[in-house]
Amino acid sequence: MFKKIVINLFLLFASTLIYTQTPDELMEQGNNYYKNEQFEDAIVTYEKISEDGIISSALYYNLGNAYYRIGKLGSAILNYERALKVSPGDEDIIYNLKNAKARTTDRIEELPKIFIAEWWELLLTSYTFNQWLVVFLVLFISFLFLLAIFLTTSKIKLRKLVFVFGSINIFILLLVGILLISMIDRETTSHYCILIENTQPAKVAPDEKGDDAFVIHEGIKFEVEEYLDDWAKIRLSDGKVGWIPVGSFEKI
Repeated sequence: MFKKIVINLFLLFASTLIYTQTPDELMEQGNNYYKNEQFEDAIVTYEKISEDGIISSALYYNLGNAYYRIGKLGSAILNYERALKVSPGDEDIIYNLKNAKARTTDRIEELPKIFIAEWWELLLTSYTFNQWLVVFLVLFISFLFLLAIFLTTSKIKLRKLVFVFGSINIFILLLVGILLISMIDRETTSHYCILIENTQPAKVAPDEKGDDAFVIHEGIKFEVEEYLDDWAKIRLSDGKVGWIPVGSFEKI
């Protein structure tokens, strides 16, 4: 009896290994579904890859396209935002995201920002954390190289030239270092989300029977400031604050 159980378990395990598809195979299968306009099947296939913890701008982009084709703007915008987070500056992602947002109901006017804040935001989102880290390492190595030349050469003109370039290098190195710290702080403290529900009243307090503060619609982006039981306190880009159920949105 025990031997039979072991054999059955082995056969089950072996069949699982045989029929388990790799992420590349699943991606190809999802793409084929999409090409044949089987968008819901494509979504199921792409989501299987995402559930395995795969982070890919192409995956999120394809998911966004598939959700967009079946009219789920919230999920489409969510995945476009995720794709843009992985690949900042990608023109195709930016275009599709802009197109999807144009179809949403809410028109939120953002609070005005001072120039330096807008410039800093643009700088933060121009590259990914890993890309900025590479820039930091290159600058650090070049600084060590310039320092070595400065300490070993006896030529006055060369020392002056190295000092100038070294000073510029240090300034940019410190700036990139601050950028990296800001990105880490932003990733750990900021929680930007997308509403998935079609319509969601935001309450003045975390209570279903409470008064409505305002109403938001599918696809709107906001920041979660805190959680209380099954409620989340959100802040819109225009400064409005309210409470909505946790299950009505997903984090970017």
